[in-house]
Amino acid sequence: MFDIPQKMNATTHLNLDFLYEITNGNEAKLVNLIKSFIQEAPQTCEKLHSSMMNKKYDTIKAEVHSSKPLFMSVGAHSAIVIIERIENYSSSPLFYELLPIEIGNLDTLTSELCSTLKNKFNL
Repeated sequence: MFDIPQKMNATTHLNLDFLYEITNGNEAKLVNLIKSFIQEAPQTCEKLHSSMMNKKYDTIKAEVHSSKPLFMSVGAHSAIVIIERIENYSSSPLFYELLPIEIGNLDTLTSELCSTLKNKFNL
């Protein structure tokens, strides 16, 4: 088996307490949920980039809003802050120019989160 940390260092932007709770500490279930995050989170960022390039601001707002539970599941509160900014910025033409920056920030953080999870769980 692999060593599953009970709590991750705060610098990783993760808190897996929720996943430990809903899986009752079951390693197989926990790893499956983490694998889902690792697969889905980058796809979300790709969709956001594509929508940004096509100036589909309503799609950005809907996509980023629907991604909240995904990031909340791994306790990525830093990502939630970025997501909420993207949601707000995509609602107002005054802030459209800030969207590429925030989407880039989310993409960078998502890469960091996925890398950290892959390393911690030997995936």
